[in-house]
Amino acid sequence: MIGITNKIKNKIKSPFLNTQKDWANEDFVTIPKLMQKGIVEALRFANPSTIQGVSIPLIADKNEDGLYDNLVAQGKNGSGKTGAFAIGTSLRIDPTI
Repeated sequence: MIGITNKIKNKIKSPFLNTQKDWANEDFVTIPKLMQKGIVEALRFANPSTIQGVSIPLIADKNEDGLYDNLVAQGKNGSGKTGAFAIGTSLRIDPTI
């Protein structure tokens, strides 16, 4: 379990955790402009919550083997878990298919 915990800590490079919180920041994950607009206007998520900032990069990024890792996230009611899941999994979709 400790190895997995350290692996996750090492993968978290999200600038959302300590610096600016902005959907347009491409340092952690690229979110298409139209999707950013939907997140801000339709979902009314002006800025990502802490759980979104941590989990979206982990959900959207592949590991060294080209596969996705599993993620279990826990947070309080209203913390943005469903949004994190929906945004992260939407980023996995190949729009060319």
